[in-house]
Amino acid sequence: MRVTLTTLAVIVVILALAPGVALAEDDLTLPRLDSAPTLEDFLSMEPSAGFASMARVNGGFIQRDPVDGDPASQHTDVYLGYDDLNLYVVFVAFDDEPDKIRAHLSRRDNLHGDDAVEIQLDTFLDHRQAYTFLLNPLGVQWDAIWNEGGDFDRSWDTVWQSRGQLTDQGYVVWISIPFKSLRFPDTGEQHWGFLLVRDIPRNNESSFYPQMTKRVQSRLSQEGVMGGIRGISPGRNAQINPYATARSFRLADGDNAVTGDFIRDQEFDGGLDAKMVFKDAMVLDFTANPDFSQVESDEPQITVNERFELFFPEKRPFFLENADYFRTPINLLFTRRIADPRAGVRLTGKTGRNNFGLLFIDDEAPGKLNGSGDIATIGTVRYRRDLFRQSSVGLLLTDRELGDGYNRVASVDTRMRIGPKWVFSGQAAESRTRDTSGLKTSGGLYDVKVDGSGRHFGNHSHISWIDPEFRTDLGFVTRTGIMNAHHRTGWTFWPEGERLISWTPAVFLMTIEDTDGLRLDHHAEAEIDFQFRKQTELELNCSTGRQRLRPEDHNELAEARDYPVDNCRVEFGTRFSPRFSLDLSYNRGHVVNFAPIAGMEPFPADIAGWELELSLLPVSPLRIDLTWITRQLDDAAGPAEIVDNRITRMRVNWQFSRRTSLRAIVQYDDIRANPALTSRESGENLNGDLLFTWQVNPWTAFYAGYNSNWSGRMFEGDGIDRQLVPAPGLKLNDGRQLFLKYSYLYRF
Repeated sequence: MRVTLTTLAVIVVILALAPGVALAEDDLTLPRLDSAPTLEDFLSMEPSAGFASMARVNGGFIQRDPVDGDPASQHTDVYLGYDDLNLYVVFVAFDDEPDKIRAHLSRRDNLHGDDAVEIQLDTFLDHRQAYTFLLNPLGVQWDAIWNEGGDFDRSWDTVWQSRGQLTDQGYVVWISIPFKSLRFPDTGEQHWGFLLVRDIPRNNESSFYPQMTKRVQSRLSQEGVMGGIRGISPGRNAQINPYATARSFRLADGDNAVTGDFIRDQEFDGGLDAKMVFKDAMVLDFTANPDFSQVESDEPQITVNERFELFFPEKRPFFLENADYFRTPINLLFTRRIADPRAGVRLTGKTGRNNFGLLFIDDEAPGKLNGSGDIATIGTVRYRRDLFRQSSVGLLLTDRELGDGYNRVASVDTRMRIGPKWVFSGQAAESRTRDTSGLKTSGGLYDVKVDGSGRHFGNHSHISWIDPEFRTDLGFVTRTGIMNAHHRTGWTFWPEGERLISWTPAVFLMTIEDTDGLRLDHHAEAEIDFQFRKQTELELNCSTGRQRLRPEDHNELAEARDYPVDNCRVEFGTRFSPRFSLDLSYNRGHVVNFAPIAGMEPFPADIAGWELELSLLPVSPLRIDLTWITRQLDDAAGPAEIVDNRITRMRVNWQFSRRTSLRAIVQYDDIRANPALTSRESGENLNGDLLFTWQVNPWTAFYAGYNSNWSGRMFEGDGIDRQLVPAPGLKLNDGRQLFLKYSYLYRF
């Protein structure tokens, strides 16, 4: 199944000649202000005399949830204006029951299900992306970029100011957004799309101005337009963000008989990121000795009996910023593959209907891993052309060079909106690879998807074909040599009762074949989801299917073998109280033990597991998160246990102020494996982490932390034979470190 990329590229060029979208009339005209408003100017729930001329949205919010189309249950006024440097937005949120407003003092981007207000700004008025600024009643910030056809990209951060205060009639939130923090066309007068949102979680309520209905799949096609913003520019927009780190550590080293059992050292490091914005909409980023330390740990995941690689999201600042420019339906740029870079440069921007991104960076990790010392060089080019209204076509090129080898991928993708409820997307890619021995391979990837949704129905149909020789060293593709086709459809009923808001039955069907047509997996699933008031949800799910393993899938198989698989799951979640949230699930079924001992074929196993996430907020500054995950496999032919994996994690955060916090994490991992039935090893691990944070914004911050790890290992042997071996219990403090990190953002 091959389609030449040259043919697809010609189609892209033809579609790129399509006309643009006509400019809409303004719904709001913003005045230029002589002075900046403050929070205090609105605490009476009315503007002071000097700011009565600000553009005003006087109520008019309409529910999207729980009752699509009903007026909002509480009145909200919004005031907008601007000066040479900033856009000002003030939400005056009235509430008949102000004592029930949910508001907690917390870190940036952690709002914990509080009441909230939000403004979205589509500064290019292309109905594709929108800057999102969301706040709780105390002014705690949450920002993101909304991608039409996707979701919120929460990795995006920028510099803006906010304040908030509860009143006896509700609350008031004040926002100041520097134009320097936005990208927009270089025109005399700006016309921006906007949406205003208010969330009242105790009522399961989200209301919008202008109205946004579930009957239309698109969010931004329903936005309003604000105008009157004249003579603004980000101005001379450059920034430098230097950082410095210091750490002292001790690490167990069982392979070094010369220096002893432990490595002890101190390290000092530093570097900087730099940014220049020109023509208001293009950004050039440089990084030298980039700061890729990860202050926050990854969320725990069970890895026992996982056949394919698990996904861990990117958390490093340089890669997070403007990551949406490089996004395609199939992830061909998964930046966690770039582990240890020295320097890099990135250019991203938008001119008219043209969006582009270029990334060039190196990576020392591969050479360190194989001992060659070679440095991988990486280049990525992305171009996307906006078409019609919320449609696009794009190209992506990635190249990774290491020694005498390379991996190069070329991709074409498209997204086409078909009416208000349906979207078609597709992607075709081809890889060319030469390994270090000189062997050359090539392969293709083809992906087609159709999504539809409305107030009642939801549909997802998806088919992908990946050649056995397709390879992407920079992407996230866990399985090749397959054709995967699946379909999900559901229908939502809205009884709008006193307790039950909606219920949705749905079915899911999937089949996976190899590229010769041999069936590998098939899967049928039925579920029903209930949404109750007070943010409470219940989901029931059962599935059945079969899974075929071939000799190339497992070394111990002499021929293909078919296995029955099934699973039933119950999930319950509630946030009925501002002091409490709970998510609980239990699943039980039959799977395949993919990791038997040597000489044993994979065999059927029974599986059962719990997942519990409990959050407690007893007082405003304190948050306690408890996580408990278990997964147990038993031999389906008898009572013998194969493996039992348990993870317990507690996270405690005390927020002294919006800028300052102290956080502690303790996580215990325990794997108990039966050596007669699995190749997995038993082991225990206990990790403790303490972090003090002072954060003005995402780039100006100070961190001081301590980490200590205990594991089920011990030293054994003498001299050159001395090594680390597994041991029962937590025998060894195999690593600990104290670290400091400081970074500061200079904006010019």
